[in-house]
Amino acid sequence: MISVLPIPCQEECTCNYNQVQDANILTCRGRLPEVVPLMTDWLTIVPGNGKMDEICEHYPYIGRLYGIDLSKLNLENICDMFLDQIIAEDSQVRLFDISNNVLQKLSRRISEGHNLEKIWLSGNRFECNCDMLWMTAWLVNTRNSAGQNTIQDFMSIKCYLGHNKTFKIHRLTNEDLGCQKTKVPTWGLGLIVTAGILIVIIIVVVGTIMRRWSEVQFLIYLHFNILNQKDDDINELQNLYFDALLSYTYVHNLNNFCLASVAASI
Repeated sequence: MISVLPIPCQEECTCNYNQVQDANILTCRGRLPEVVPLMTDWLTIVPGNGKMDEICEHYPYIGRLYGIDLSKLNLENICDMFLDQIIAEDSQVRLFDISNNVLQKLSRRISEGHNLEKIWLSGNRFECNCDMLWMTAWLVNTRNSAGQNTIQDFMSIKCYLGHNKTFKIHRLTNEDLGCQKTKVPTWGLGLIVTAGILIVIIIVVVGTIMRRWSEVQFLIYLHFNILNQKDDDINELQNLYFDALLSYTYVHNLNNFCLASVAASI
């Protein structure tokens, strides 16, 4: 049941209360109003005398509405400026109907509208091209807070290729349109391979140092005269340095004088 609200409405607009939807509905003809009554829950625009090609303006009240119905207006374009108000972080918009227009493309910004619970898009003239393939996954996978598909009419949404060929967008593939799958650029592959090689080298070097830590400490002492004796077990530490000394001098054939002097220091 619909009843007229006892609140003032703009010229060419009517204000009603819908008991079924439990919503205050503002219906305006041919254009979006500059302001709406504070009690408005749902804004519906119906065709007027003039043609309404696009919606690109900013309307301060959009974010506090619950539902917006822009269907059957022959809209050709909805700009990002208008969509940004609907999908804003503090937006209260939950229902958005832009079905049965003549939209040929849809801004990807609408996929960021996590506040939207129900969207209607069918009956438009979306153009089939490689740039709109993002819609395929979005139509099928987007879910609202109830776990239901956000796009209420996703199985009926079509795109048009030429004058005669149509595709159901939720089934559209790269092959249908002859689109190439996104490839990583050659320079990107080279960068990935180089980074992988550097990581392997770092792992090998660090692993070798950890396995031969005593020899490394001996080399530090040999060349910089720095000996770390903070270990609690000094005897064990000295034994490790002595073993490292024997290993290092065996490999590098140090003379007896160097061996004796360094061993005495240890």
